[in-house]
Amino acid sequence: MLPRTVANAARRPAQAWSSAARFLSTIPTPPSPPSSPAPNLSLLTAYLTRTFPSLPAPLPEPIALRAVTHQSFAGARGDHNARLAFLGRRTLRLYLSLFLHKHAKGALKEEVLDYALRTYLLGQDVGRAWKLEEVMRWCAAVPSSLSEATSDHDLGVRSGLFKVRGATVEAVLGAIHHAHGGAVSHTVFERHVLPFLRFTDDVPEGVVNAARGRRRAEKGEGRRAEA
Repeated sequence: MLPRTVANAARRPAQAWSSAARFLSTIPTPPSPPSSPAPNLSLLTAYLTRTFPSLPAPLPEPIALRAVTHQSFAGARGDHNARLAFLGRRTLRLYLSLFLHKHAKGALKEEVLDYALRTYLLGQDVGRAWKLEEVMRWCAAVPSSLSEATSDHDLGVRSGLFKVRGATVEAVLGAIHHAHGGAVSHTVFERHVLPFLRFTDDVPEGVVNAARGRRRAEKGEGRRAEA
């Protein structure tokens, strides 16, 4: 079973990844020993408020900072987002299971969950939609190989961007669940995760449309508010 978007990736021209290359060229190599410059917490808080306007209150700063700090940046100190990502993965699986049970009547297999919630794909699609690279703290996995990349996709794979960004999606949702509870994290899932998930071709079109429908509703609400 191939995802709906596999064919599209193969058609991208080589020039399409130039902007990604410029961005990734600014990523630091892993520090030795690990170091963590003081972050701009006000910008991080503003980003989270802008990206998730339904949050009843800002995330506590220590939790917010940990959520966007990958182990590749934090090093051996342990002040990274692995535990929050663990919580986020379980939360994502629960909410997607509930959605599929409602719209697919429980007929879909576990493989559908496994594919849609692959960390790599979360980073490629959900993390891109959130523009997480604006606030993530991480280091490229293999900086020396970036010059060999031949496409935007290849660059994301070689640098580890997709995987790190996906883990950060998991961690941010885990942080929201931890700080604000299930009702708030479920709303964030429906509005900011579900519309961007990929599904395999055997998923009924009605289920896919139901997932995408929340994004269309959000856009409609935004237009009405502006009017």
